Amino acid sequence: MTTKARHKIHMTAGARKATLRKLTPKARKLAKLAAEARSLSVKLANLGGEIMRAELEERAQRARADQLKAEADARLSAELQAPLFPDAPEALGEEAPGGDPC
Repeated sequence: MTTKARHKIHMTAGARKATLRKLTPKARKLAKLAAEARSLSVKLANLGGEIMRAELEERAQRARADQLKAEADARLSAELQAPLFPDAPEALGEEAPGGDPC
């Protein structure tokens, strides 16, 4: 920031103080409240943007978690439907060695 810009900011702040001193006490309070309201308005606008970004991120994370859960459920379902001992003769369509046990 240049010296000229700093001086301009300082002069503006000084001018504001001088203006506030010339006001009545009630008008001074009202001016301060108006400035505070403007400041809060800007803060709320910024916070609204942050909230929207956070909601979008949360929705994306939830969608990804749902997708991963669906994939895991599909894998588990496929594993549960598969035979426990795929090398067993019954699974291969062969007779067990040693003949019929009955």
